[in-house]
Amino acid sequence: MSVSVVPDMMDHMTSELVGRDAELEQLCSTLGISVSATDRSAVLIAGDAGVGKTRLLTELRDRSVAEGWLVQAGHCLDFADSALPYLPFSEITGRIARELPDLFDEVAERHPALLRLLPGQRMLSQATDPESVPADQAALFDAVHALAEAAGARQCLLLVVEDLHWADQSTRDLMSFLFG
Repeated sequence: MSVSVVPDMMDHMTSELVGRDAELEQLCSTLGISVSATDRSAVLIAGDAGVGKTRLLTELRDRSVAEGWLVQAGHCLDFADSALPYLPFSEITGRIARELPDLFDEVAERHPALLRLLPGQRMLSQATDPESVPADQAALFDAVHALAEAAGARQCLLLVVEDLHWADQSTRDLMSFLFG
């Protein structure tokens, strides 16, 4: 099962979506957001500030949740040349660890590099020595992929990476790996 990745999403908005119905339907169709869908895709949404990307994606998120999907989001922040490595995936990993602890523990046992992404780099297991966690990028990328695959196998999954244009090189490399 592949995983859908979308940038830019905000909290639930209560106003009606205006003028973007066709785009929303195209996104839902492309991503397979329906009870009977089996194909999955990746989508990158881009546009100038203020054109409605966030509003469109908020509606996509709401529709995904209504169809029983698990939606997880992470954010890239504008820190100029000092963006935090893997920040959106640290957020996503932390949420999955809190919301699906059994799934997270199962994947982290096979892919201990995943523990490095937990917010604050805390360790869930007292038995895990931080020095024994693999430090190489390939192990980390495989761990993120395995977590997304495991979560997606349990429930359709929509991963949202917000403001990807502010991502650090490490995050961009991980996105390229996941899109590949």
